[in-house]
Amino acid sequence: LTFFAVSVAVRPADRGHPWGHGKAQNLAALGEAAFLVAVSILIAVLATLRLAGTIEIEVDPSWWTFVAIALVLAIDASRTAVSWRGARRYRSDALLANALHFGSDFAGTLAVLAGLVAATLGFPAGDSIAALFVSALVMAAAFRLGSRNVDVLMDRSPEDDSRIARQAI
Repeated sequence: LTFFAVSVAVRPADRGHPWGHGKAQNLAALGEAAFLVAVSILIAVLATLRLAGTIEIEVDPSWWTFVAIALVLAIDASRTAVSWRGARRYRSDALLANALHFGSDFAGTLAVLAGLVAATLGFPAGDSIAALFVSALVMAAAFRLGSRNVDVLMDRSPEDDSRIARQAI
């Protein structure tokens, strides 16, 4: 979605889009925020049902699980850094959405690691508690991302911009 949005956003202005196609990035970021909200709700529901004893999900914290988590942490750290640099360099909301997404993935993976360590140490509810933390973390990032992009799509002007413009005039 991000690559598609960036490829659309760089197209020059045309007859149907006299101000260009830049807001395609904001639409993509808004779509990504909506997806993150949906996944967060699913994670929270499953974790709550597990804590309540309604469903059973077995946690198998074997050695290879920890190796996989270490690999995921390394990948998410690099994806976050690359997306963040690209977002700043190109002032891209779509790449910023990716950076926030990957950063949330990194923090969430740390929480999963903590949950698995808790389960390994004999506290199986630690996994569900970690899942609730991940859900809240991702939900917060999604709402920030969505709010920022709705403001852009609605052409909202920050308060400071208006004040600076008035002083300049």
